[in-house]
Amino acid sequence: VKRSYTFGPAGGGYEDPVQERERQSQSSSFTSTEVQDGAPVLSILQPRPVVLQGMQVRRVPLEMPEFDLDHESLQESHENTLMIEEKAKPKQYYRFWVLPGKWLRVRYDRLALLALLDRNRRVVENVFSVMLASLVAFLGFLLLLQGFFRDIWVFQFCLVIASCQYSLLKSVQPDAASPMHGHNWIIVYSRPVYFCLCCAMIWIFDLSGRAGSLQPFSLYGVTFFSAHFLLCVRDMLIVFALCFPVIFLFGLLPQVNTFVMCLLEQIDMHIFGGTATTSPLSSLFSLIRSIVVAALLYGFCLGAIIGPWGDAHVPVLFSVFCGLLLALSYHLSRQSSDPTILWSVFIHPIANS
Repeated sequence: VKRSYTFGPAGGGYEDPVQERERQSQSSSFTSTEVQDGAPVLSILQPRPVVLQGMQVRRVPLEMPEFDLDHESLQESHENTLMIEEKAKPKQYYRFWVLPGKWLRVRYDRLALLALLDRNRRVVENVFSVMLASLVAFLGFLLLLQGFFRDIWVFQFCLVIASCQYSLLKSVQPDAASPMHGHNWIIVYSRPVYFCLCCAMIWIFDLSGRAGSLQPFSLYGVTFFSAHFLLCVRDMLIVFALCFPVIFLFGLLPQVNTFVMCLLEQIDMHIFGGTATTSPLSSLFSLIRSIVVAALLYGFCLGAIIGPWGDAHVPVLFSVFCGLLLALSYHLSRQSSDPTILWSVFIHPIANS
C-alpha cells in the first residue's frame, strides 16, 4: 500500500503507512492527525488523506505487491486454469431423431458435425444423392445375391459400397456467394456413378453370357459376343470393381463429367463424323443434332431406294436427299457445338421485339 505526497507544484514523495510511526519520530516537518491510538491494523492499510504542513496530499489507488514467480509456477497455474475451464465447459449433445418422439444423443456440437458431414444446399442435389445412394445399395445387394463374391472378397466389396456411399455424404455444393465458390463438387459423384455402371455391366454380361442369344462374330481372329467372351468380360469387371479404392486413390479414372463428354464425343465421331467438344452439354447437343439430321435424311433415302428408278431420269426423292445431305453436312460442319450460341439466335430477336 502506497501513498503519494506532492511537494509543491512538481515535487512528489511516497510513504509507507506501516513505517509511518518510525518516520514520525525522525521527522518533525509533518504529522498525521487521522491515525489514532488503538485503531485496528486494517484501518492503517486503508488509503486515507493525510494532512501535512505546507504540502498538498494526493490519494492513489492501492497496489498489490509484486511477486517474482518462476516459470514452473506460472506453467502450473496455467494448467490449473485450463483444467478448471475444461471442467466448467458443458457437454453438448446432438439429437439424432430415429422415430417420432425417439432420439439418440450424439456427443458432437454443430461445428464438429459440419466438419464430419457436409450439408447439401439444394433440394435437387439432396434428391439426386439419395437416389444414387439407394441405387448403389440395390446394385451391390443384387451382385451379392448372385454369388459373384465369396470369402474375403465379400468384405472387400462391402468396403467398396461403403466408400461410394460415404462420398455422397461428403458431397457439398457451395453457393455463388460462398467463399468456397469454385470448389469442384462434381468429383464426389464420380465413385458412385462408376460403381453403378460397373455393376450394371456385370449383371448384363452375366445374363447375356448365360443366355447365349447373341450371335458371335470374328474380327481379326478374335471372336466377339460369344458366351466365353462375355463371361471373361464379366470377370474382368468384377476384379475392376474390387480395385476401386486403389483406383480412386491414385486418380486413374477421370471425373464423371469428363467421362460422359469423351464417351458421347467418340460416339459422334465414329458413327456420324462429328468433331471434338469442350463440355458434356456440347457433346450431348452435338450427338442429338447428328441423330436428328440422320433421321431426317433417312426417310428421303429410304423412299428413293424403294421407289421405281427409270432409265431416263433419277427419282425426285433421291435428288432431294442429295441436296439436303450436302446442305445439312455443310451446316453441321460450320455450326458451333455450343448450344448457347444457337439459343441466342432465337432469344435476342424475341427480347428486342
